[in-house]
Amino acid sequence: MDHLSSSQMNLYFQCSLKYKFQYIDGLPKPFKASGLVFGGAIHTAISWFHKKQLAGRNVPLEKLYAIFSADWYGQKVESDIRYREGETETSQILLGKEILGLYYHQPRKQVKGTEIPFTVPLVSPGNGTTWASIWRATLTSLRKMTASWSSKPRSGPWISKI
Repeated sequence: MDHLSSSQMNLYFQCSLKYKFQYIDGLPKPFKASGLVFGGAIHTAISWFHKKQLAGRNVPLEKLYAIFSADWYGQKVESDIRYREGETETSQILLGKEILGLYYHQPRKQVKGTEIPFTVPLVSPGNGTTWASIWRATLTSLRKMTASWSSKPRSGPWISKI
């Protein structure tokens, strides 16, 4: 494993089984919350906007809206979107365009980059153990548990209740 995100670590600490399902087994999620779709589409549009600015190109606001809408549509095609009570796809798209319009018209400083990767070694001050070595050992243990789960028989009183 050459990359470990904070969301991966958070998910593992919240529920190691969810981590296993998502990152080891690669199981699809049954739905995506509208807030995640909204945030992803805003992020994509603003990142695209800044990349164009870095290349010295002016971007019309309508094009920024189109990038947001295209990302929203792409996420909608990939998964079922669940909305909170009172939310609709239309209300969220209008809100996104309103936010992008406000952002577009804000004075801003020169952009220096978007999505710049960085690496930070996480080392225990007590014994010098790196977080990467602890994480690899944890994942190895989780994979071994996965192998033992998949080799267990699929019958028993708990199965008949499902």
